[in-house]
Amino acid sequence: MKKSLLFAAALFASVAVNAQSVKWSCETASADGKNMTEADYTLDGVVSGSESIKAHAVTAGTGIIFPPTTCQKSHKDASGTSIQFGSEATPAIIKWVPTCASDAAIKTIDEAYAAGQYIDFKIEEGDIKKVLSLNNVQFNATRLGTDAVRINAKLIAAAEADYESDWLINGENWATVSDGTGAWVEATGAEGEIVGAEPSREDASKPASCDAGATTYTIPAPADFPEDAYEITLRIVVYGIGNNKAVAYQNVSINLGTEDGINDIKANTENVDAPAYNMAGQRVNNNFKGLMIKNGKKFINK
Repeated sequence: MKKSLLFAAALFASVAVNAQSVKWSCETASADGKNMTEADYTLDGVVSGSESIKAHAVTAGTGIIFPPTTCQKSHKDASGTSIQFGSEATPAIIKWVPTCASDAAIKTIDEAYAAGQYIDFKIEEGDIKKVLSLNNVQFNATRLGTDAVRINAKLIAAAEADYESDWLINGENWATVSDGTGAWVEATGAEGEIVGAEPSREDASKPASCDAGATTYTIPAPADFPEDAYEITLRIVVYGIGNNKAVAYQNVSINLGTEDGINDIKANTENVDAPAYNMAGQRVNNNFKGLMIKNGKKFINK
């Protein structure tokens, strides 16, 4: 049974709580950068501002080598300057590598998605009386020694009507969701050209950290994202490279706004003829489906 069915048609008082977020650092302490085990890396999410939200450990589709077995300890950036990762102050970067043959890189996003070349970051609300109010998602991505990497992302939610977004990064919103580094690559007819979001490469001129030179993506919740979601998955896809190259994702976060908890559930004894409004404050009739405000209280009308 879907969670929203358990409190549909109930009225409740809204309780504001602190903004909440879940963050995955995706770092490793591997000694040699190779032959990593689960003891070498951190794939758990850290929850802030909530005692009821559960953060799942990072998982991967069948098109990504998982669990990860290698990390980036050092590398030369595009200018030839060496970057040293893996010191006490700078944990090493986990490398996410496709499982495809090295000479058969998948160069289109939809094919890569179908082949399972993605990483999942998932949260769920453990309190049946609460929903997840998504503000934005944010993550850093870095090309590790290659110009071919392309990435994109989707949002997937469990709600009364299950939800999957379109691709969240495109040529039109590039300037607003990226931090000004990296590039959006359009097709110009060149043979083998790979369309999509190209993160920046490691850069020794940047502050020494795991995400030195990374492109930061900050993506707001889509306009059609469900208001009654109780599970959210950020799915990040990589394509354009074979299994001899890699991409890194760090500091991945799902950021939630001020959430409305539900308490004092009771039967509807209020004025049934009172006007009703949607969450945007627009007046609606009783045939409206979804979250409504009536008699100063919220409820879900199915």
